[in-house]
Amino acid sequence: MKKQIILSILLLALGGVISFAQVDPEPPINTSYYGPNAFPVPEIGFGRTSADIKFEIGAAMAGHQKYSLKDDITGNIYFNIKLPLFTERANLCIWGEALDAYRCSETANQYRGVSGPSRGARFGEVFVSTDIMILRQEKHQVSMTLRSALKSANGDDEYRRYYDSPGYFFDLTLGREFTFREDLSLNLAVSTGFLCWQCKMFSQNDAVMYGIAAAFRANCFTLSAHFGGYTGWRNDGDSPISIRTEAAFNIKAFDIRLKYQEGLNDWPYRQVSLGVAYSFPVLR
Repeated sequence: MKKQIILSILLLALGGVISFAQVDPEPPINTSYYGPNAFPVPEIGFGRTSADIKFEIGAAMAGHQKYSLKDDITGNIYFNIKLPLFTERANLCIWGEALDAYRCSETANQYRGVSGPSRGARFGEVFVSTDIMILRQEKHQVSMTLRSALKSANGDDEYRRYYDSPGYFFDLTLGREFTFREDLSLNLAVSTGFLCWQCKMFSQNDAVMYGIAAAFRANCFTLSAHFGGYTGWRNDGDSPISIRTEAAFNIKAFDIRLKYQEGLNDWPYRQVSLGVAYSFPVLR
């Protein structure tokens, strides 16, 4: 009788272990398993700050590279505000998604660890940064800016759209502008930094940031390309790389901007956006 009881307890324990082992682990918190705007690769500046107030608003649409737009599509209204802080050498920047609307099929949600299809609309994440110009090209041949940014933690990860955790990053950008004539110039930039986000209550992921950018301006038209990414230490899909291209048309104080972004690694999306930017001087 005792042997039977002991054997039954062992079998129950073994069954519990087997059942536990068959449960799929929860997907990690990184860009591979979340929505396209959770913590994308930050845009690269050109080592300069602005003496103008600049405001941009636009709409973007993103689709997952592995699925059709019927299975995974995200649309969002984005904004970007840049304010000089009493001097053109320091800017306060606020950007993010004012509205994020999505629709995902059961198939597309399966790899995220979400059961069934999902659809809805919600407020997105907000980023706030301080950009400080350290070197001016007019004096040092190159320009240099230091950016310090914080990510909000207002995300709801029920459908894995945004990280429900804070984050931050620092980066340093070197830039150089080559002017061929008044209406013709080429800008080059290189950037590196450190990025961090909370994964669980007592755990975080740290990443090294990097990027290069080039912009060619001819009269009222500017064409630019940005290549960048960051590499986390967990090696679990936390090393997104993307390339951005942008065409901008300047009409007096307005810029019309058409952008395309392609994920090359651990950011499995394609995104296209159209925005309008307005700037006006305050320190000139």
